[in-house]
Amino acid sequence: MACFLTSSLRLLGDADVYLHLATARWIHVHGAVPSTDPFSFTAHGQEWVAHEWLAAILTARVFEWGGEWALVIGTILVGLVLMIVTDRILALSVGEGTLSRAAGLGITALLTINVMQPRPHLATLLGLVATRFALLSLSVRSDARPLVAVLPGYALWGNMHAGFALVGLPWMMAIVDPFRTGLTSLRSWLILASGAAAGIGLLCINPDGWHHLAYPFRYVGGAAFKLHIQEWTPLDPTRDMTLIVGIGLVLLCAMLPRPRARPGVWISLPLALIFACQANRNVFLVGLFGAGLVAGAVSRAVRTRERLGRLEALDRRHGFVIPLLLLISGTAFVTRHQDFRSETTRSLVRCVEQAGSKLDGARVFNHYSLAGVILFHAPRVSVFIDSRVDLYEIAGILDDYLEIHGLDPGWDVLLDAWKVDAIIYPTTHPLIHALTQRGWIVLSQDHSTSILARPAPVSLSPSVAIQDQLPGS
Repeated sequence: MACFLTSSLRLLGDADVYLHLATARWIHVHGAVPSTDPFSFTAHGQEWVAHEWLAAILTARVFEWGGEWALVIGTILVGLVLMIVTDRILALSVGEGTLSRAAGLGITALLTINVMQPRPHLATLLGLVATRFALLSLSVRSDARPLVAVLPGYALWGNMHAGFALVGLPWMMAIVDPFRTGLTSLRSWLILASGAAAGIGLLCINPDGWHHLAYPFRYVGGAAFKLHIQEWTPLDPTRDMTLIVGIGLVLLCAMLPRPRARPGVWISLPLALIFACQANRNVFLVGLFGAGLVAGAVSRAVRTRERLGRLEALDRRHGFVIPLLLLISGTAFVTRHQDFRSETTRSLVRCVEQAGSKLDGARVFNHYSLAGVILFHAPRVSVFIDSRVDLYEIAGILDDYLEIHGLDPGWDVLLDAWKVDAIIYPTTHPLIHALTQRGWIVLSQDHSTSILARPAPVSLSPSVAIQDQLPGS
């Protein structure tokens, strides 16, 4: 929990938060979920599965109530729920030992902290741990009530984040584990099969129907583009050493001869490692499915349990609840008036406000990481690209973006071909220097962000994408 609290200062460092807020505003204005792209001039009208529409609306409601502060506190509370459910999973799998459970929770927090952002994937975090707890309760206690309570949430999960596809991991563990955990009766197998069928059916309750189930597998992304997105890059020892150390601890505990890991762990953990090696954003899977290994190793190492008597008695009486609530309340009070936005976001907002109406209707070539903030704070702007990687693979948009971004030969011809009116880019990027040398006008600039306008705009009228998303269109 301390990890989540101490990381709260950077919880809004991701511009995707504002892209979801812009999506929620579009849904509110039009009274429908978008089925085609309404935000860019490059992919305007192309099919777009807004698979996170419900999460966008919930995020917007929280933002309207309390701004960035409410989003941060809400994320911390989600982290608290995540830790509580993980604690119950560890209690079922390794027993009630306080130190062993603390070790398991620690490794979970360590490997989950990099994805604790007020974004839709929080639904996947909660969905995975809730499913794991429900299935473990069925196998260990023959108690189907948690599964019955969790399954209706799949209808929400399927409309909040494409990570619902990862739910197959805990279900595979439940299928592989039965003869080690007591799931041997016909009744339990029938419940398991019925629950899986019901879960698939509930995930199909969304605007896209059963086609929605295939969406996560269509999200492949251009390999070259992913190199520019930090959360999609492989683990880097120079930047992700903490995550690598956490993974190393999990693997070390997995190799210990006793206690032996459940068979299901040997299914889920290798897959989690493969996903983590592909993108550092997936490291949380190692934490969720490797916590039991760490907890079991610590439980084995603790020989003298008498020394822990008082601590465990306090824990069993849930004496931790009061100090934990006080800690959260104190954090909420101290941070009530703090600006949680990153310096890049603050700079971009200032520059957009200074440019004002000069950006109305502009076709903007932008850095992909700035798009969410631009769309939220300048709704009359149409962007070139944003973080919806799957959408921009079509028609060579990603390739064109990378050529202009890298100042490859012919980059200026591409800007003309796309009829770009303005540029919003980091001030230190060579593109800004190249365009100022060509006479582009500086509308607004500071140490972080620059907004330039073409001296003789190629397109003076508002783009079709802009007209489509404004009220009264």
